[in-house]
Amino acid sequence: AGAKNVVPVALDLTLPNLAECIRRQVANVTFRGVLVNGGGPHGAGLLNFSAEDYDNAHALLLRGPALLTQALLPQLEEKLGSLVTISSTTVRELNPELPLSGAYRTGLMSLMKAFAEEAGKRGVRVNTVAPGYVRTEKLTELQTYVAQKKFGNAGADALRQVEEEWASLSPLHRILEPAEIAELCLFLFSRASRSLTGQTFVADAGQLRML
Repeated sequence: AGAKNVVPVALDLTLPNLAECIRRQVANVTFRGVLVNGGGPHGAGLLNFSAEDYDNAHALLLRGPALLTQALLPQLEEKLGSLVTISSTTVRELNPELPLSGAYRTGLMSLMKAFAEEAGKRGVRVNTVAPGYVRTEKLTELQTYVAQKKFGNAGADALRQVEEEWASLSPLHRILEPAEIAELCLFLFSRASRSLTGQTFVADAGQLRML
């Protein structure tokens, strides 16, 4: 969408020295836009999580993205820079299959509000995109877990039923595609969104009904 220079950086968000790693990789680089994205925890019943599950979710969904944001904000171009982090609709409404996602991503959303306050002093914007069900490998993993739990198998029919149930939750009756989330992020990087900061934008085909 017009970007001439894109610097993809893949890092383990659970690394304790994450901030140092990112600074080494992008030292002396000034960015117009930064996208912070990571995976999520596996689906499991709330009473089955171990202490390790909680620690991993904290590192992956809260500490890691927060450290990345903290390290990268100073390298965003003054008056023009925009940082977008990917979250989930679990910050707005409980998903019983993803309780850790909701708990830690909600904490990150609060931190992003604080980062937006700080970054605004330099004219830099910080926003969050909260997708609903999007057709990704992670969604397939969750779909398999739910099918096994509900139907005792993850065959084609069971997987199809799970997808149809999820799609029926929204007025548009469909699962989103990754490109739709990318297009929203591109808008938030553009000058057309220059008045928007500190906000969480839900992209879920209308699934969440709250005002």
